[in-house]
Amino acid sequence: MFGKGKPKSSDLELVLHDLEMETEAEGTFGSELQGRKDNRVAPAVLSNGKDAQGVQENGLLSPSKTLAVANGTAGNHGVENGSNVRQDRTRKDTEELQRVASVMSNQVPDDKAMEDDVKNFLKNLAKNRLREKVFYVAAVCSLVVVAFGLLALQWLIPYYFAVSAPVLIGLRLYLYCTKKWQYFMLDFCYFGNVITYIYIWAAPAEPRLFQIVFTIANGPLVIAVFFFRNSIVFHSIDRMTSVFIHSLPAYVAYGVRWYSPQTSVHWYTPFPTETEFQDPSFIWLLAVPLACYVGHALLYAVVVNGILRPSPEYWNSYRFMTAKKNGVVYKALNMFGPKFLYFNYNLLNVLMCLVSMLLCQIWYRWFIAHAVFLAVAFIIKAWNGATFYMDVFSQGKGLSDWD
Repeated sequence: MFGKGKPKSSDLELVLHDLEMETEAEGTFGSELQGRKDNRVAPAVLSNGKDAQGVQENGLLSPSKTLAVANGTAGNHGVENGSNVRQDRTRKDTEELQRVASVMSNQVPDDKAMEDDVKNFLKNLAKNRLREKVFYVAAVCSLVVVAFGLLALQWLIPYYFAVSAPVLIGLRLYLYCTKKWQYFMLDFCYFGNVITYIYIWAAPAEPRLFQIVFTIANGPLVIAVFFFRNSIVFHSIDRMTSVFIHSLPAYVAYGVRWYSPQTSVHWYTPFPTETEFQDPSFIWLLAVPLACYVGHALLYAVVVNGILRPSPEYWNSYRFMTAKKNGVVYKALNMFGPKFLYFNYNLLNVLMCLVSMLLCQIWYRWFIAHAVFLAVAFIIKAWNGATFYMDVFSQGKGLSDWD
């Protein structure tokens, strides 16, 4: 960002030293020769009193005048005072001096440009600090509201989700478009948020649709917390958005499943009653949600990899998970060779989704198991956030998502 400093002068010293030996003592040399960084002038040039006086009066040579010396345009080259000096410079020496002088002239920082860079940096830093402070406060308040809603006023949860989900997803879409990450927005977790949003507004009293929402919200969405290392980092819009996207649908399902009367108090229509939750259907609680996941994966492969085919500069979940060639995930996916990398990636996702959905049969039937599961997921997010603040933020990194 800031202007570059002057280059190292080792190459320049060699060229000037060679030039000193060749220009030793002759006379109408009325120009000056630029010295090194410490402003010393080549001693061979100052050996003649008249030349020394001229240098003192006129000051140091500019890089262009140094080139004039190297090209022989500044005066006569001769041999005096008993010194035998080569009269013809080799083209290699001349070109080297030209190169060094050119690099010097191009890399000398512009004081005004540097000052402007500093001002812009401080301005952006102040802007980012204010933005991150505001979001920090909003994130803390949101966490308090969610906790209060889960424990005391369950009717707050669907309202909070209805308001916050469009705002957070909209902010993420804008942020990701600026970073060329928009293909993350096609992941299954956003489908899970959309279907949850449709459920609470379109058919909150439909128990079969609720079973689909419950499995999707408490299955692959919460499991993503572990795989993508979601972390509670209050100042980070991106990280907190990931936390809410993967957690809020599960909290809505938790409130409706275990506190249906309280959750329905101020909603426009009641959610299913306790009797309607009895004897869940294998089809609606497992088969249909799994079919939704597989269908989404196939549609994603056709649209993204078959039609759009984004260039390597655009990131998506597959590229993110396989970016570290020495990582455990990449080695596991690459066990059959690069040709099967994408297939293995999707197969692993389907298997993990199936396992998480099978566990939802437990979460749906037993309150304690469901509560402990969500509590463990929250602890993991808090631990990841603590790790970020201690290991990353403490080193001055991760200050802003907008850099």
